[in-house]
Amino acid sequence: MMIEMRTNLLSGLILLTGIFFASFNLANSQVLQVTSDITPEEMVEILIGSGLNYDNVVFTGADTSRGSFWGGPGNIGVSNGIILTSGDVDLAPGPNLYSGAGAANMTPGDADLEMLSGGGPSYDACVLEFDFVPFYEYVWFQFVFASEEYPEFVGSAFNDVFGFFISGPGITGPYSNNSKNIALIPNTEIPVSINNVNQDINSQYFVINDSNFIQYDGFTTVLTAESEVVPMETYHIKLAIGDISDFIFDSGVLLQASSFCSGPVTSTGKDDKKDTGDNYQVYPVPAGDVLNIVSQDGQSFNIQLIGQDGRICKSGSGKSQYTLDINSVPPGVYFLKIIGNNGVETRKIFKK
Repeated sequence: MMIEMRTNLLSGLILLTGIFFASFNLANSQVLQVTSDITPEEMVEILIGSGLNYDNVVFTGADTSRGSFWGGPGNIGVSNGIILTSGDVDLAPGPNLYSGAGAANMTPGDADLEMLSGGGPSYDACVLEFDFVPFYEYVWFQFVFASEEYPEFVGSAFNDVFGFFISGPGITGPYSNNSKNIALIPNTEIPVSINNVNQDINSQYFVINDSNFIQYDGFTTVLTAESEVVPMETYHIKLAIGDISDFIFDSGVLLQASSFCSGPVTSTGKDDKKDTGDNYQVYPVPAGDVLNIVSQDGQSFNIQLIGQDGRICKSGSGKSQYTLDINSVPPGVYFLKIIGNNGVETRKIFKK
């Protein structure tokens, strides 16, 4: 009965909504903007930040299921980047008029996603993968998972999932190529999925959509995927999402632009030179509760910690050195602007 109901919803209106949303976006800048008119290589270029090189980009799935987005952060917390869906990216923008928007691409599923979901059959897999060489021993990126399966089908077989499967030296996992999944609920080994993050379970990471910015009925807060790696070795990352148990309602994962970065996993303090420029030393990297900024020439300076939405999160000033308290700042990628006598320097900072 449930599958029949979902199928009727699909045939009644869902596939036609993409035309409406596309035309609506042209006249309304207060919704998510998307395009599928982009190559997989261009998508990876958007995603890549600092501290690594990449090569060998491969995409599997329907071209309309992947693309780029901008116009945020809206109510989702990420401002621009790339989007992978189990249906059609043109259905992702708001307003949130329907409880079951989706597109059936009738493309194959993915074995890793089926294992991740607990064995349910998968459909319409959208998979972007590439090799990368990190310069440091730590990699990370930011993402939001969203779905039309929320909230009605929480706890059901329609447990749409996605995975970020990383493989390479020092990594052993149960998925293809001995990879492990790093799309996890913070401080756990539990994968992010419909049944694992929702209004009842791990609800601190879940948002019911009450805005017109995006179509999906629910989504996660901004989360960070991360892994330790061996510097200058070659790794492979597979970014995948798909429908589970049927091909009807869409799910999507949005990855913040320039957030796929590599940096040192630990810092030894003032003697750590891994993030030292000509004029300032910044440590530790990644940052914890505080961030230390030291002027190499003993000059005064002002600082601003800026989020990826362009807002100033913290500011301060110092003479020769300054310790910025960032305990209240959520984990993620930020930009540190240092303004001194020698001009302006901007550093990309990861708060763990």
